[in-house]
Amino acid sequence: MRSPATCDDANPGRDGQQAVPPPGVRVVQAKVKARSEWQASQWRDWPRVEDWPASLTVYEAAALLRVSPDTIRRILTTDRLGRAALCHTRVGAIYRIKKSDLLKYGAVPSRNAENP
Repeated sequence: MRSPATCDDANPGRDGQQAVPPPGVRVVQAKVKARSEWQASQWRDWPRVEDWPASLTVYEAAALLRVSPDTIRRILTTDRLGRAALCHTRVGAIYRIKKSDLLKYGAVPSRNAENP
């Protein structure tokens, strides 16, 4: 029995572009967004912390703090008393986090800092 093709099985695109999956192959967005390449692309789109949107998804919050999405989900889970370590809003299965609350929780080092 032949195994289903994945995005990694496809030939890489020209000029260093991301590989395009073969027709009929679904790419799971969660796997794509959990990669460090996707997080780096977010920093290319929004090079300064001030440029990031005011409300972030779990994946965007992970990219902003440069941690894994699982770490953000762990922070958002409630303890026995019903409190979460980070303020958030949940609508269905989607978490939204305010950038101001996220920056209070974890400081982001400046990319142009003189003392790295």
